[in-house]
Amino acid sequence: MSIVIPALPKPPTRIAAWVLILLGMRLTLKPGLIVTLLSGLLVFHLTHLLACTVEGQLPPGRARAYSVIVLSALVAAPVFYACIKRELLDQRWN
Repeated sequence: MSIVIPALPKPPTRIAAWVLILLGMRLTLKPGLIVTLLSGLLVFHLTHLLACTVEGQLPPGRARAYSVIVLSALVAAPVFYACIKRELLDQRWN
């Protein structure tokens, strides 16, 4: 004899959240903003991952701020280096 557990009805807030997610995805895919969405989600996830990793070693509430600073430096440094290198190459050829 098996016990059958009836499925609970979905709350209206969950249904509304799914509808908003689907609408947001549709609005994002239409103009080709999927790369922007995915890069934003990647930065959010990396910030959360790094903040959880260093949360015990830093003062309370500072882990997320420090992780954003570190990620910003890791992203900005190669871009800055590439701009400087291009400028130096342009000066050499002119």
